Order: sequence, then structure tokens, then C-alpha cells
Amino acid sequence: MDFHLKLGLKLWSSNTFYIKPALELHLRGVFDYVELYVDPGSGKNLPGKWKKSGLPFCLHVPHAYSGFNLSQRKCQSENLSLLKEVEFYRLALEPEFVIFHPGIQGSIDETVRQIHDMKKVFPDIFNLAIIENKPKIGLKGEICVGASPGEIEQIIEETDLGFCLDIGHAICYAAWAQIGWGNVVDQFMKLGPKVYHLSDGNMNSHKDLHLHYGDGDYELSKIIKLIPSDVYVSVETDKDPELHLNDFERDVNYLKNLSEMSV
Repeated sequence: MDFHLKLGLKLWSSNTFYIKPALELHLRGVFDYVELYVDPGSGKNLPGKWKKSGLPFCLHVPHAYSGFNLSQRKCQSENLSLLKEVEFYRLALEPEFVIFHPGIQGSIDETVRQIHDMKKVFPDIFNLAIIENKPKIGLKGEICVGASPGEIEQIIEETDLGFCLDIGHAICYAAWAQIGWGNVVDQFMKLGPKVYHLSDGNMNSHKDLHLHYGDGDYELSKIIKLIPSDVYVSVETDKDPELHLNDFERDVNYLKNLSEMSV
């Protein structure tokens, strides 16, 4: 049976040592695209190296831990500076989508305001832009903006951005809000995600763990049935600290086997 999802390999732009093993896996049909996180400081030297690979790309804008925070007005200048680097990658790699986080320790209204401002400066980036939902509680205990379906819906309606559904983040939000994860995911699905993020984790955890498939207790067999055919799904599991992608390939095989058993 043919696998029905377009699978993505998540890498940081500074991790050019992964280009060779990624190319080998892509040629073997293990995955379909790279979701490349733009590591600040890499925008002038590294886009060309990734372009030479010939791999298909989506881009992920730096998040708050890298200094990009749409939800706080004081961060706007730094946000614009970081988007200049994203633009280098957009020009070089011609990505299908550009993924944004809504921000931390701020407000949805500020996120919306900054998106409108930045659309004027970087229209080509925002023509590809999709917003990703977040857990309510970040890895360092911060409060994340864009955790609930209602918040994401507001951003989408007021900015006309697309949507990236991180299923692990949705489950973390459900645990924090003490409501069923299926209900939360159903509400997010109504917003028409263009890209999905998927890892394993702990159903009762408020924080995203990025576990390898099978190492947590997410109901992956149910989750895989919810995802429509032929959409982009980035494998968001952690990578072992070796200069290969064997663990990623194992996760892909796990997902494909699970999909076959779920039919």
C-alpha cells in the first residue's frame, strides 16, 4: 500500500553536516522535504549550501528562544532583523511554506499587529506564511501565545495566514486545559492545516517532549487516521547526537508501519 503523507525532515540551517545523509534518504524515498529552521547568523553563508543539495524545502522562522517574538512590541526591531535572514533562505530555496510561532509572554493583538506591519516589508515571505499552534506552557515555563483553537482562529482570520497544526502542542494544551485531546484536535482541524507536526509524548504533560514514535503514550494509531491524504507532515522527533539520520529513518518506518496497520 502506498503511504499517503508527505513526510518532512526537521533540520537546523547550521546543521550542514546532515546534507549528505539527508540526500541519501531522500533519494531512497524515505522523506519528501526538509523543514529547515533558520538559525540566526547563518543567513549570509549557508543558504547556498542547502540550495546545492536540490532538496525540497519548507522554512521555519526563528522562535522566541532565538530572539523572534511577535507578541511583544519591544521585539519588533529584532524580529525584522531576523526576517532579513529568512529572506536570504526564501530567495535561495523557494520554499513551499514559511512557518511562524505566534510568540511568548505577550498578546495575540500584538502578534496580529506585527504581522500586518511585516507583510509590508516582506510580502514574499508572508505570501507563504503559516502560523503554528503552541502549548500553553513552554519548555522554560513561559506562557505561549496561540495555544488554543480560538487564538489561532483569531490570528488566521485577522491576518489571512495559513495554519500549521502541531499535534503534540495541541495535546499539551488539552492536558493543561483538562479537556479531551480529540476535541482540541478536531477544533484545530476545522481551521484547515496545510502542514502538520508530529512526535510522540506524554498525554498528561503540559510540555512538548519530542519523543521518538513508540517512546511515549500518544494514541498515534488514532492520530494518523485524522490526517488527510497528501498533506505535509514534519517528523518532529528528537535526533540522537550522531552525524547520521538512522533514528529519523526508524521513526519514518514506525509511522509507515502504523499507517498500514491503521487501514
